[in-house]
Amino acid sequence: MRKGRVAMIGALTAGLMTAGLAQAVEVNFTAVEGYVDGALDGQQAWSTSAYVPVDSTAGIAGGHVVSNRSGMGYIAGVYGNDSATVDTYDQFESSIEFTFGEGYNDNFVTNGLGPADAGYYDVAQGFAISSQSKSIINASIYGGATNGSENIEAGLVRSGASGYKFMMYETSWEDYGWDGTSAKPWPPTYVSGVISTNLVGIDTANGDYISDLLRLTLSLTRGANANDWTMKASLFNIDSGNPDPILEQEWTGVTHSNLFDAAELFGGFGNGQSDRNAKLHNREIHAFEYTAAKAPLPFVLWGGASDIVDGSISNDSPWKFQFDGMNANTYVAGQDHSPTNSNYYPNRTGRSPNFNFTLNHTWGDRLVRDFNQWNYADDYDYIEISHGGVDASFATNLQYMLVWESFLADPSRVETFEVQLQSDSYAVGVEASEMRFIFEDSNGDWFATASQAVPTSTGSDDWTTIAVEADAVQWYEFTPMVAGAAVVGAAASPEVKEITAAGIWYSRIVSPAKYGAGGHVRFFKVTGRTGSPYQSWADQFLLIGDKNGNDDHDALSNYGEYIFGGNPTNSTDVGIKPIWNAVSGTYSYSLRGDDSLVAVIKTTDNLVLGPWGPVETNTVAVADEVMHDYSTVVPVDADSQKYIKISFE
Repeated sequence: MRKGRVAMIGALTAGLMTAGLAQAVEVNFTAVEGYVDGALDGQQAWSTSAYVPVDSTAGIAGGHVVSNRSGMGYIAGVYGNDSATVDTYDQFESSIEFTFGEGYNDNFVTNGLGPADAGYYDVAQGFAISSQSKSIINASIYGGATNGSENIEAGLVRSGASGYKFMMYETSWEDYGWDGTSAKPWPPTYVSGVISTNLVGIDTANGDYISDLLRLTLSLTRGANANDWTMKASLFNIDSGNPDPILEQEWTGVTHSNLFDAAELFGGFGNGQSDRNAKLHNREIHAFEYTAAKAPLPFVLWGGASDIVDGSISNDSPWKFQFDGMNANTYVAGQDHSPTNSNYYPNRTGRSPNFNFTLNHTWGDRLVRDFNQWNYADDYDYIEISHGGVDASFATNLQYMLVWESFLADPSRVETFEVQLQSDSYAVGVEASEMRFIFEDSNGDWFATASQAVPTSTGSDDWTTIAVEADAVQWYEFTPMVAGAAVVGAAASPEVKEITAAGIWYSRIVSPAKYGAGGHVRFFKVTGRTGSPYQSWADQFLLIGDKNGNDDHDALSNYGEYIFGGNPTNSTDVGIKPIWNAVSGTYSYSLRGDDSLVAVIKTTDNLVLGPWGPVETNTVAVADEVMHDYSTVVPVDADSQKYIKISFE
C-alpha cells in the first residue's frame, strides 16, 4: 500500500456542485486550484449555507480540503454552477477520493477506534448518540436550492471493532449536526454489508492507522415515478490497483418525492458529524467529481420493489397464483402467462408486468409469491417456480423460459441485461444450475449468452444478481424450448437491436429426481438506447444544434465530434485527430463504431482548384460505438505535392 502522505489534517469542509447532463465537474484538491473560500476551478464562486458558514480562514493545508472549525457537524457549501432540468431516467453521480485514520484524538489513538465506533461521543459531555448514526465520510446528492434542503447521502461508517459498512441517509442535512444545545443524529435508512479494515489499508496491529487512498461513489438514477429511484454506493481502494469495488450496495424502488420533483440536483461531500471536542479531525479529501448524464432507458423492467402485489390476493391458497394446467413445455410466442388478479402489479407505470412463461414439467407452479402473506417484508415479492415430480425424464432435467414480448420503449439498441434470482435448496444432489439471457431479433432468430452460473441459495434472502453488457458477452444460437428442452448452438455475433422478445432460460440438473426443485426470480431488466446511434449520443450531451451545428464553437461540427470521439460541449476536446506519416505514406485515423458511417479518403495536388479524387472507401462494419483504428496507404509521387482529407457519405 502507498503510504508516506502528509499527517492527518483539520476538519473536513463539505462542498456541493451542480452539473449539467452529460457534463462533469472535477476538482483535484491536491492540484493547483486547491480549495479556497470563493472561486474554484475557473467556475463560479462557492456559496455557503447560513446555518453553518464556511470558515473564512479555511484553505489549503498540504493540498487537501481542510477547515479549522472544531464544532460538531460539518461545514457545507453549494457550488453555484448552471443547473439542469431533472428528466426521467437521468443519472447522477457524486464521487470523492479521500483518506482517513483510525485514531482521531488522544482518547482513542491507543486502541485504534475510528469515527463512528462506540464511544465516539463523550458521554460525560451529554453526547451519547447511537454509534450507527455517525459517518466517517459522505458522498452526497442534494435537491432544492442553494441550501441543499433534501438529500440522499452515502455514509461510510464504522461497524464494530474491525469493519466498515455503508449507511444511506435521506432528509435535510440542516436537520442534523449541532444547534448549540443538543446533537442531532442522522437516522440511517438503508444499510449495506460489512468489510474488514484490512481492505481499506488499515493495520492497527502493526501501527498503521492511516487508510489507503479510497474512492466513495454515490450514484442515483431517477425512475418513472417518485417511488422508483435506484441508488448505489461503491467504495474502491485506489492504492491497491484493483478496479473492482471492495464494498458495493444497490437499492431499487427507493421513494423520494422531493428529489423527483426537484428542478436541479447538486453533488457534494462531507465528513458527517464530528466530535465537538476532537478539534483536528482525521479525514482529508483529495478530489471530488460530480457528473450527470442521460441514463439508458429501461426496455423491460419487472420487480425489484414492493409494488408487485398489493395486499392479500391469495383466494383459498397461501400462494399468490396457482397456474392450473401449466404443463405446456413448448414455447409459443404471444402467450401471456402473467397473473390476471387485479391486485397484481397495481403500480404499472414504467414497469413490464406481462410475461410469457414455459416450463418443461410442473408440480404446482406458484408464481408471484408475496412473503407479506407470512408477515415478512413486502420486498420479497418474486416469481416462484416450483417444479419437479416423479417423472424422472423431466424431474432430473428442469428447464424454463421467462420471456417479455412487449417493451416500455422502442428497443433500438440494447446495452445491458440484468436478473436477480435463486436456485432453491429444497432439492438434494444438484449437479448443475445455469442461466442464460436470451433474445429474439426482428428476423425471428434467437440467441443466448454464455452460461451464467447460479449457486444454490442458502437462505430466503440469498439472491444472485447477474448482469451482462450486450456487446461484451459471448452469444450463441438458441432454439426455444420444444417438448421440454431448448438447444444452445454455435457461437454467434448478433446485433442486439430491434429485438422482439427478451428474457432468461434456466436449466437445472437434479440427480436423483426430487420434488420441489425450483427457483425464484425477483428482478429482470433490459436497458438500452432508442433512435440512431448519433441521436442517442447527442441526447446525452443535450446538444442544441443539429449534425451540422457546432455547440462548442470549435473546428468540428457536432457530427464530426461524434465521428472522431470528441466532446461537443468542450472546445478543447475534438477527439482523435488523423495522422499522416510522410515516410510510409500511411494515413491513420480513428472512427466511432457506427455501421452507418462510410469514410472516403481523398487526395488532390491543388488545394485551390482540386479536384479531390478518392483513394479508398471504408464502410464501418461494427456497431459497438467505441473508437476503432484504421489506416490507408496513400500513393505519393516524390516530385509532386498532395493534400489529403477524409470525408463521409
